[in-house]
Amino acid sequence: MRTQPGRNGARAAMICAPAGFAPCRRERRPGNRPMQPSRRSLLAAALALPAIRAARAEAWPERPISMVVPFLAGGSTDIAARILAERMAPKLGPQARIIVENRAGAGGAVGAEWVRHRPADGYTLLLASASALGSNPAALPQQTPYDPVEDFTQIALVGGGPIVLVVPAASPFRTAQALLDAVRAHPGRMTWATSGAGGIGHLTGEYLKIRAGALPSDRGGPEARSANRPAEPPKAEQASDRGGPEARSVNRPAEPPKAEQAPDRGGPEARSANRPAEPLKAEHVPYRGGSAVMEALAKGEVDYSLEVLASTAPHIRDGLSRGLAVSSLQRHPLFPDIPTLDEIGLKGFEVTTWNMLVAPRGLPPELAETLSRAVRAALAEGNTAERLAQAGVDPARPTTPEETRAFLAAEVAKFRAIVRQAGVTLGRG
Repeated sequence: MRTQPGRNGARAAMICAPAGFAPCRRERRPGNRPMQPSRRSLLAAALALPAIRAARAEAWPERPISMVVPFLAGGSTDIAARILAERMAPKLGPQARIIVENRAGAGGAVGAEWVRHRPADGYTLLLASASALGSNPAALPQQTPYDPVEDFTQIALVGGGPIVLVVPAASPFRTAQALLDAVRAHPGRMTWATSGAGGIGHLTGEYLKIRAGALPSDRGGPEARSANRPAEPPKAEQASDRGGPEARSVNRPAEPPKAEQAPDRGGPEARSANRPAEPLKAEHVPYRGGSAVMEALAKGEVDYSLEVLASTAPHIRDGLSRGLAVSSLQRHPLFPDIPTLDEIGLKGFEVTTWNMLVAPRGLPPELAETLSRAVRAALAEGNTAERLAQAGVDPARPTTPEETRAFLAAEVAKFRAIVRQAGVTLGRG
């Protein structure tokens, strides 16, 4: 008898009879047959999976957690991430460490795309912004090859804040209504700046042009006098030193449209009802970041801007720019004299920025809930809210992973609707 390899590496015995008798035949040894898992063992393995996952969750985190910020260091999202990391880590265990990592580019898309491809093991998180997961995917789908809702596990909202409509300090416009009237009077000739095409400021500005197109030019009404300031006629505002470069907003007189000065044809409301509302037209000028926007605004290079509170607040406080309105439904406590766009007649106008903690798709639910609880506890602790507010970030209301996902889905739908309505032309459009 001799042996030789059989299929799958098993060895079969060759049993040979003496010469002249039946030929050799193969005989597989019983112990060499490949083993197949039984139904019982498969069931036991399936039942053990939750216990294995629970054990892993209890051991997590065994190494530092990376919290990715998709913007450069020093901005409001970066500052919020560092505050959050400091306050969250102790909630995850005595040895837990969270390291903030900046991966900037393409309005947050570079960092978001990098996180999307990381393992869903709880060791990589993304502190995303409304631009990275909201406005950019809606306006720049070619630059954001990810689905903001489906490609990430939503954990919790961290903070947010309004967008502020601002003009240079030397601008003749002292109310949002007066500025919008001037934009209406000179279609396509006035300029406005944001920190990037497709960003939250850009889509807020496009939405403002859509809504303001149907706003009557009633400078004497109560909406125009919101913020408890005297309702000064625009002509008086425009009379201030038209010889200076700052007072001449982009070297153009801001006069009301001739059609509005014609004899009474039934009042502005009647005229608005008798013709389809068209969006206001102004030239969008994108800059690289909020600091560049505010510098250009202070120099009078553009007529107005829509920027996040974190960028505008220092310039308003220092008298370099003037806030005309905020995009939230309530006035902001930092600037209680600045009215909302809702107050000037754009009823229900609300577009706000936000920061949201997410992880790669497929994060185990127990880890998502653990992280969400840590965020909620961190926001409620000590002076966390005060420190975030100093960075221009209003602490968010507590949200579960499920609530955070629903919020993001609604925001993405809103931004996509704005893009469709505005027909946004990216770049200088």
